[in-house]
Amino acid sequence: QSTEDQVRVIIHKIDVRIQRYIGIKSLVSAIDSILTYFILSYFHVDFAEFWGLMAFFLHFIPYAGSFIALTLPSAIALIQFGDPAVFAMVLGCLCLSHAFLGHVLDPYLMGNNLNLSPIFIISSLAMWGMVWGIPGMFLAVPILAIITIILSQFPNTRPLAILMSKTGVLRDN
Repeated sequence: QSTEDQVRVIIHKIDVRIQRYIGIKSLVSAIDSILTYFILSYFHVDFAEFWGLMAFFLHFIPYAGSFIALTLPSAIALIQFGDPAVFAMVLGCLCLSHAFLGHVLDPYLMGNNLNLSPIFIISSLAMWGMVWGIPGMFLAVPILAIITIILSQFPNTRPLAILMSKTGVLRDN
């Protein structure tokens, strides 16, 4: 196989992984959007549709997006009802929803579909977050997937790619 063919194969693998990442992120964001809408509707908080839609977009922004998606609708509930108990219940339900999505479902789907170790995903988020802030955290998983694909193509670095994989077995795509 020529070098040009090898490069094409690598680029194709990167393209497939990035598409998977965007698809998974969109799916989890849609679930977040629906859960946010139902929670706010259950408590009769004004603008539930708006905040459900905003939750979709805010889910793509690590940390700051979740903070905004939790605090602003909860503050609206406090202003609307004037009852700290309603505020606490809305905030609590939204926190539980975000905790499940962010700490259980998202890492599970990312790890299984991208074959990336959760430890390396978290480490990548921390490292790229320190380097580039929020944009770095947004790019951390795609960068990790690209690095893993490239490392897997060379005999000397293949063991590192295997270590970075979730299963310890490298997949073709």
